[in-house]
Formats: sequence, structure tokens, C-alpha cells
Amino acid sequence: MTKFNALFAATLLVALPACTSTDRGWDSTEADCGEADSDVPLLDDQEALDDEEAVDDDEGPELAEADFDSFDSPLFSVSFLGSGAPGSFTLEDAISQPGGDASDWVEFTTPAYQNDQTDITFDLICDGTQGATAQVYSLEYGLEPLLGARVRCGEVDDIYLDTKTDYLVRVHYDSSEDEEFDAWSLEISR
Repeated sequence: MTKFNALFAATLLVALPACTSTDRGWDSTEADCGEADSDVPLLDDQEALDDEEAVDDDEGPELAEADFDSFDSPLFSVSFLGSGAPGSFTLEDAISQPGGDASDWVEFTTPAYQNDQTDITFDLICDGTQGATAQVYSLEYGLEPLLGARVRCGEVDDIYLDTKTDYLVRVHYDSSEDEEFDAWSLEISR
């Protein structure tokens, strides 16, 4: 029970006269306990109220909760550096537009292999309107997207990136014209 519901119930108990149910109806020492007003829902009608409220759920698109992340304060930060680092990371959140959280940022560091570049696989799975895109940015070159380093919902792509380097991934929508919502899951693996 939420704090509001508990407070509401406590207020009702204090404000209502002392009426009790009997086989013949309502009984009380108070004169005003009479019949229940048919327009006022009783506690037994809570299930019916819940059903009525559920009918009005189509008020608009679902909104992703704002998490206030940005390129300089990403939502997730993972690294492939070190001998104990896992071979893949799966990260999940949601984005929506025009309201809610319009984009999410993920920071990751590529492994320290002998080669100058390594093959990193990106797999973006979405549940919703399927409009999200994961774009890779290099911190070495400023906040500019790397050409060809992007995947859309339902796509898997291998992207060659420099080793021992920090990168950002921005999960967002390319266009801001449509109402959209996507719960996304991004797997980054080496």
C-alpha cells in the first residue's frame, strides 16, 4: 500500500461514523449511517475502478524515464582491458520521444591487443517502435560520430576500432518527428 493510499484510508476511518454491517443492513449509534450512496464507490468496487482506469491507458506513447546521462556522464561505463575482463557486455535501458529520455550514452574501452585495431561486435535489440540507432563516437577525435560505426534495431555489425581506446555509444533516434519508444539491449563483444 502506498503512503497516499494508507493516508487516504486512515482519513476515511477517522471521518466516517461508526457503522457496522448486520444481516439486516447497516447499524449504528449514529443517526446518519443509512444506506450507502450508489454514486459513491465502495471498497468492494475497487476492482471495477481498476478496470475502468485501465480502459483509459491509451492517453499517449509510453515514456522512458529520464536518467540525465550525457556524453561526459554516460549511463554505463565498461572496459575490455585487463585479463579478467569479460568478452562481452549487455546493457539495457529505454528511450522515447518527444517526451521522456531521448538518448542514452555508453562508454567503453577496447582491449589492449598487440594489433593497432580490434574487431568489436555491436548487437542492438529493441522492443517497441524499432527506431533506435546505436552510433559509436571516438573521444580521441572529439564528439564526432565515426563513419560507418552504427547499428540500428535488429542489426549486428562488426566494427574495427583502435585498441586501448575509449569510445562512446549513443543510443538515440535519427529523427525527432515521430512518437517513439524503445526498450533497448545493446551487446558489445570482442
